[in-house]
This record gives sequence, C-alpha cells and structure tokens, in this order.
Amino acid sequence: MKNYSDRGVATKETPFEVAEASDVVITMLPSPSHVSCDRLFPLHLEGVLDVYNGSHGLLHGGSHIRPWLLIDSSTIDPQTSRELSAVVSSCVLKEKRGSWESPVMLDAPVSGGVLAADARTLTFMVGGLEEAYHAAKALFLAMGKGSVYCGGAGNGSRSNNETLEKSLGKTQTKTEAATVAAAVDISMEKLLQRI
Repeated sequence: MKNYSDRGVATKETPFEVAEASDVVITMLPSPSHVSCDRLFPLHLEGVLDVYNGSHGLLHGGSHIRPWLLIDSSTIDPQTSRELSAVVSSCVLKEKRGSWESPVMLDAPVSGGVLAADARTLTFMVGGLEEAYHAAKALFLAMGKGSVYCGGAGNGSRSNNETLEKSLGKTQTKTEAATVAAAVDISMEKLLQRI
C-alpha cells in the first residue's frame, strides 16, 4: 500500500474503510473462502481476510453501509454468488440511491486472464439485477472490452464456470490429440484431418 500512497493514490487499511469511502466497490479474489460471509460459510484458510463480513470487512458496518453497488469479479461458484447477493441485499444504504434503499450486488467474473487485464480486453459475465448491470456498464468498459448480462444473481458466475469448463475440455482434447499424434508418429494437422 505504501508504494501507492507514496505516488499520491488514496489508500485504506481495511475493506471496511474502503466501503466507507466508496459508492461502488469492486472485488476480485482468488477463492470463495476469501469472499465468503462468515455467517454463511466457514473459512477454510486460517488467517484469511474475510473481505465481505470479516471483523473489518466491507459489510462490517452492520445493516447500514455506504456503497450502493458491490461488484464481485472473483471466479467462484454460483451458489456462493447468490448467497452473497442475498446478504448484501439484506443491508440498508446509509443514503438512499435513486430508487434503491438497499445495496446491490453483481457477480461479474472475467474471461481473459492477466494478459487481458493488462491489455484492458477482459470480458465480464454479469449476474444480478439488470438495472444495476446497466448502471455499471461504463465501469466494465473502463476495465475491459465488454460485458454480457447473464441474468439473475449467480448467473455471471455460472456462465464463467461453464466457459472455463469448455476451455479446459478443448485444452484436454488438444493434449490428448498431441499424445496420439506423437504415439503414431504423424503430425497434428494430419491427425486432425483424419478425425
């Protein structure tokens, strides 16, 4: 953090402090145990910061929180996304935002990986309230090349997981084809022509 604050970037020590200073919070965490709300999910890793509902988590303020929109871009399971959305929706905004009295959660995992993040070519697969998706669309375009609305809470995570499974399946198929090609001493191109 010091590296950023030395450059003039405003920093905060805890997720709660970030929430208190923000209208929108975007998280991208490595696993459900980092995302989870302790009243719903046990933490599997001792000492891991519970970003949403830990002792200094985004929702630490109890039922009244400042951010009107929370976007989670973690690659997690759809059920965790739906349950997290329900917890966020049960909170109340400190200040009403348009017609919203409760904060809104979008699950918006990305495809493209680190290289796409560096090149700002990520694609967001978004689940949650459609009105919130449209309100957040400019944020997605600032971070990537596009976004796709996938339906209600958890559907962004579901779509992303299905995309990952298909990609892994293609990789496995290519690996198996390469193994067969090497075993029978023919080129991949010729093998694929024969299939």
